[in-house]
Amino acid sequence: LLILCSSILQIVDASRLYHSVRGQSVFKLYVIFNALEIADRLCSSFGHDILDSFFAKADSQDSILVVSTPTHFFLAAAYILIHTIVLFYQCITLNVAINSYNNALLTLLVSNQFAEVKSSVFKRFAMENLFQITCSDIVERFHLSLFVLIIALRNMVELSGSSLLSWSSLLPWSWSWSWFWSWSWSWSSLTSLPALPHTWSILLDSILGPCLAVIACEIFVDWLKHAFITKFNHIRPTIYGRFADILATDLV
Repeated sequence: LLILCSSILQIVDASRLYHSVRGQSVFKLYVIFNALEIADRLCSSFGHDILDSFFAKADSQDSILVVSTPTHFFLAAAYILIHTIVLFYQCITLNVAINSYNNALLTLLVSNQFAEVKSSVFKRFAMENLFQITCSDIVERFHLSLFVLIIALRNMVELSGSSLLSWSSLLPWSWSWSWFWSWSWSWSSLTSLPALPHTWSILLDSILGPCLAVIACEIFVDWLKHAFITKFNHIRPTIYGRFADILATDLV
């Protein structure tokens, strides 16, 4: 399944998708991001059932069920392909928002995240519902961290102006050994440190700043949402320790 979907995804032109999203306005960018988030949740919901059904059919030894195995394989491959395209498009949309020169990133994140808080904090939740929300937030934060890592590496490559020939080409020149030797570090220079190089300023402003803002906003909104949910539903915070034990048991 993974090899087949990876081979098909080689046809997708990332540059064309990036420029098609980049040409949209801030409002359309907000609508696209929300639509992709809804599509991601729908794919995740249907994907568990499709993959569970496929693996159940593949492991079954009943001759009657062998006929339907190719059908389940086709459905599983179609699901993985569609969900991968949705995540790929979501990563490109986030990349456009991070690299924008206006307040599109801040508007996109704040409005989208606080809409999630509004839809959650004033509802009654049982333990099972809170566990599902916690698992969903874990997956969402993992996706966002992975997207931010990919975007940061991509921006570092663009700023360095070099190709992916080696790991050192991913890093700015200020991270290389030549830069450290050029400063001629000595014991006397420790008392008077030099000014921050221009490359580090670009790294902080153009790459780390927006990426850290995305992660910090996600963590703050999740913390605020769960704080209100536990307060209004009279749930002790120690329940999250039980959730961690359940997830660890399922993983083992």
